[in-house]
Amino acid sequence: MRRPSVGRLAVHLVLAIVILFWLVPALGLLVTSFRTGSAAATSGWWTEFAYPQFTSSAYRGAFEQVSLGRGLLNSLLVTIPANVVLVSFATVVGYVFGRMRFRGRDVVFMLTIALMALPPQMALGPLFQLFSDLGLTGHYASMWIFQGGFVMPLAVLILRNFFASIPDELFEAAEVDGAGPASTFFAIALPLALPGILSVFIFQFIFSWNDLMMPLVLLGASDKATVTIQIAGMVGSTTADNQTLVAASAIVSVIVPLVVFFALQRYFVRGLMSGAVKG
Repeated sequence: MRRPSVGRLAVHLVLAIVILFWLVPALGLLVTSFRTGSAAATSGWWTEFAYPQFTSSAYRGAFEQVSLGRGLLNSLLVTIPANVVLVSFATVVGYVFGRMRFRGRDVVFMLTIALMALPPQMALGPLFQLFSDLGLTGHYASMWIFQGGFVMPLAVLILRNFFASIPDELFEAAEVDGAGPASTFFAIALPLALPGILSVFIFQFIFSWNDLMMPLVLLGASDKATVTIQIAGMVGSTTADNQTLVAASAIVSVIVPLVVFFALQRYFVRGLMSGAVKG
């Protein structure tokens, strides 16, 4: 039996330390969400294991006092249409860059990818003015346009590489059989590109769900406030009495993206790695 090398043991040790740094705060948040307000105000979360007083009252309070259910619904009303906008446009644009030949294609593609270097904060002022002039501030449509647009270059890059990695023989065979560009796209390219499309979906969903700055600017603390705005409002006024309320709300808010990620994780790595060599 081969003994593990020193290098491998070192790698495992580093990974264990990184995992520990990630898990301990998450465990503390989870335990705090089940504590009483008085216990959270007077002792650390780790003491709960010695003197357990677990309760689910913070979760009931999150839905009754903070209307967390409305915040979750608002987040879904922002995230799902933004995903539809992004995936629909990025799939078509990625296919054009990956499979079609036209003059200036590479230049246009590089200019599109260069937009990834543009921080959203730099466009905050002009975008807010534009959406205000169009009457879109305070409406979900402003978030659909922003979130779909700013993730578009990354999505196009992923899908372009994915479409470019599909063997040319498949498209040549379709042309011989008399398939047109639309038939080839829907019958061959889309089914084969499903892992890449779902990878883009996961990226966009997590980005959209966790976004705080733009919903706060474009939607504000209104009846359309997302769950991140609600939690940020609670954190800003956190007292000893509502620590558990904040923790419970945070735990609930991460359940939806976790479900989406683990449900689609088998496509995630395939979607990112496909086309890594070709294209």
